Amino acid sequence: MNVNDPTSSAYGSTGYGATDYRTTDSTSGYSTDYLEEVDEAVRRNPVGAILIAVGVGLVIGAAIRSLQPQSPETRIQSMLGDIQHRLHQLSKPMYKQAARVAESSGDLVREGVDRLSDMHIDKQLKGWGRRLRSFLS
Repeated sequence: MNVNDPTSSAYGSTGYGATDYRTTDSTSGYSTDYLEEVDEAVRRNPVGAILIAVGVGLVIGAAIRSLQPQSPETRIQSMLGDIQHRLHQLSKPMYKQAARVAESSGDLVREGVDRLSDMHIDKQLKGWGRRLRSFLS
């Protein structure tokens, strides 16, 4: 069967589905007509043939790599990294809230110190100290 000849039959004279690729190389088992057509296609478009071969090689390599099991160390590192990332995401809101509380408590302490200085505690403590001494003596 010639693929470029519309008058040739795909079924041939040997039965249903038979092709003209009946001559085979005894060493490889491949049809010599088929190999000649592939050789001609490669000669007509060598860049395309190289790109196809590289693409097929990349796909096969990626498939083989994805099927290989990961080493236990790599798997553990991946799991620990995932756990660390999730804990970081969970703790981020709490960290922000703690920072806000610390900032507001610092403001409260400053405000309390200012109020104490305004009350003149030192004068009141002196008065209480005199009363305590007089009571004890």
